[in-house]
Order: sequence, then C-alpha cells, then structure tokens
Amino acid sequence: MKLKLITLILSLFLLNAGCAMANKASDYKYYKASMNTVNYSDGISKEEAIIIARNSMIEDGDAKDFNLANPTVESGGLNDELWDVEFKARLWLEATRGIFFGTVYIDKKTGQVKGGGGSDL
Repeated sequence: MKLKLITLILSLFLLNAGCAMANKASDYKYYKASMNTVNYSDGISKEEAIIIARNSMIEDGDAKDFNLANPTVESGGLNDELWDVEFKARLWLEATRGIFFGTVYIDKKTGQVKGGGGSDL
C-alpha cells in the first residue's frame, strides 16, 4: 500500500514537472518570436524593453533562474537613458544564494543591452 502511494505521488510530481518544462519551452518560443515586433527606429518603449530584456535573459541562460512573466520596469534608476527591467528570482535562488531579482539595462534610444542579468549578480 505504501509503495503504491509513493509511486502515485512520484508520478504526479514528474507529470507536473514535465508540464512545467513544456510551458517554459513554449513561452521561450513566444518571447523569441516577439522580438520581431520591436521597432528600433523610433526609440524603445517600456513594452519593447521588456521584450528585449526577456530575450537577453534567455540567450544568456539566466531565464531558468528568474520569472520572466511579470517584470517591473523603471526609467533610469542610475542612468536616465536606460530602462531598468527587473525580474524576480525563483525561490530556490533566493534560498540558496540570497539573490532576489535580476536586472537588465536597455538603452532607450538603441535597444542595446547595457548590462545586467542573472549572471552578473
């Protein structure tokens, strides 16, 4: 009886993990495809800065450590010419490394990534 219960719990856990991985992969594809909507010729809006920052996190391999879904965006915390796009860290990163967020800095005129991300923390 205990073995069946353990097997059931383990199966449900693995199924849930598999679904989460599938959702992440489709989210990443969506985020990558959204880069085609960025118009660099007229400066970078707040929404475009989010798109660029998400893709930067994915390309740098930091996306697995941060929640890309709901970033916060501020205009020029340290530099008024940059968007500061902040992603909340996943719980395991908070618990093991004491990192609570990752920030990507996006140039408002060119859309160039000026630094930041999870690996720089």
